[in-house]
Amino acid sequence: MKGYDVTVNIADKPDDIRFRLYDNGELKLDNIGEMDFRYLTDEGYTGIHTLSMTYFQTFDPTEESSPQTFYTKDFTMPDLEYSVEVSLIS
Repeated sequence: MKGYDVTVNIADKPDDIRFRLYDNGELKLDNIGEMDFRYLTDEGYTGIHTLSMTYFQTFDPTEESSPQTFYTKDFTMPDLEYSVEVSLIS
């Protein structure tokens, strides 16, 4: 299983605040009320991924904050040039 364990640290969080999680600008999780949650990804999860979050108030979910980027990583397997020397033991 691939994915992320995410913990949001916020002091005095109002009860009516929820979060949205975006992966490369695409909404992946909505209406997050728990500050410890898991975002699972599929097996073909490659390339550069940037995670960001916004927040909104439950009484007006159409009004959300600007995205805040909190993680970026390149999951692409690098192309390596290497050589191997082998000798037999006799």
